[in-house]
Amino acid sequence: MLHLDPPGICKLAKLSRTFRAAATGNFVWETKLPMNYPYLLEKASVGEENKVQLTKMEIYAKLCRRSPFDGGTKEFWLEKHKGRLCMSISSKALLITGIDDRRYWNYIPTEESRFRSVAYLQQIWWFEVGGEIEFCFPPGTYTLYFRLHLGRPSRRLGRPDMQYRARDTGIISQRRNQDSAQLPTFNRFGGLRWVVKLSSASRLALTLYIFAFTWAGHPGD
Repeated sequence: MLHLDPPGICKLAKLSRTFRAAATGNFVWETKLPMNYPYLLEKASVGEENKVQLTKMEIYAKLCRRSPFDGGTKEFWLEKHKGRLCMSISSKALLITGIDDRRYWNYIPTEESRFRSVAYLQQIWWFEVGGEIEFCFPPGTYTLYFRLHLGRPSRRLGRPDMQYRARDTGIISQRRNQDSAQLPTFNRFGGLRWVVKLSSASRLALTLYIFAFTWAGHPGD
């Protein structure tokens, strides 16, 4: 049972009472939880008045649900099959060049965003985006994505004729304890992707910068 993934354990529990008793044991689920699960549980329980003692299986289930933090501008959860930590950061938690100038930027509502709104660029020739996250990450390899929707809000999968590039992208750790960081690459959907490997579950502050975004055409297209 220790070699099964969490969904497999739950399926096995349906076979009989004996399997169900074994499948709910703390010794089984503790192996599926990340080593810093007490920190994650505490962060996921912020604001709860009546905290109850949870089994390890209940803790796993709780951490698989999205938990907002930092004023609802960020959220984290565990991927249910492997127990890997996932996180989303809203555009409102980022420092964006000219974000307060309505000639260039606007926040618009959309159901395509987990946070129900996105920063919409109307026209500009370049901009810089910076973001910082302080969090206790379990050790492992993390893939970071900076997502761009290329097109007007009315075009669900629209893509205008654009050119864009990352000119001086860096990943800075206050404690400098990452093993490696690959150079970022763009995928065909407009997402910036790179990989960071963390060797210990220490508290990190990551600063991300993306520079030089240019339009190949008229501003606002």
